[in-house]
Amino acid sequence: MRTIPLVFLTALALAGPGYAAPEAKSLPQPDPLADRMSQAISLVQKGSFDAALAQVIEPTIAEFEKEYAGRKERIYCARDAAETLLYMARSSEKGEAAQAVSAGYAYAYYLKGYILVDRSDFDGALPFLQKAVELSPSNAQFLSELGHVYQTGKQWPKSLETFDRAIEGARTLPDNTNQSGTLRRALRGRGYALIELNRLDEAEKAYAECLELDPDDAKAKGELNYVKGLRAKQAPTK
Repeated sequence: MRTIPLVFLTALALAGPGYAAPEAKSLPQPDPLADRMSQAISLVQKGSFDAALAQVIEPTIAEFEKEYAGRKERIYCARDAAETLLYMARSSEKGEAAQAVSAGYAYAYYLKGYILVDRSDFDGALPFLQKAVELSPSNAQFLSELGHVYQTGKQWPKSLETFDRAIEGARTLPDNTNQSGTLRRALRGRGYALIELNRLDEAEKAYAECLELDPDDAKAKGELNYVKGLRAKQAPTK
């Protein structure tokens, strides 16, 4: 069973729900769903998937869909004031009305997708991860999980595009509690897709950046060695 980084709960606990027109200097308020999502994470980490779904995740999704279905404005889920301002600015540029609500709603979709991925139900996970990304389009954690699902379906261009968005999200909205890990996961996903697309030079750069962030990143080292092996196989024989 995979493990979910718990570090996001720090940001989630400080996230500000309900920002319709936030001010740059406004301070985020505690997220009312933080404790609920913390409970779900704890259950998932224990392997109690059914309990997490029944007790927390599915009721939270149902609550969101009851409250926000049919809204004319664009609904975003933001972890903090910086993410809220980013989404509001994007909607303003498009001339669309928007509202930012609790990040916990997007995490509920993400967690359901995560559980289904862990159960190898990639087709079932896809719509939940897509919904999480729709609600939080710059959340690198959501994007990397979605990119992973595209990889399982060998959708390499779509996977590459999604991991590129994850990289941008990690850089635009740094996770101060796990910045290196979040960015490295996205870079490794990018590198993997590039290998499958036979764009080895670009793949090497992605893994090299991982190692700049963490010289002990074993996965990046292994993939770089794999790229070297591919180059050796592709080299013309004399």
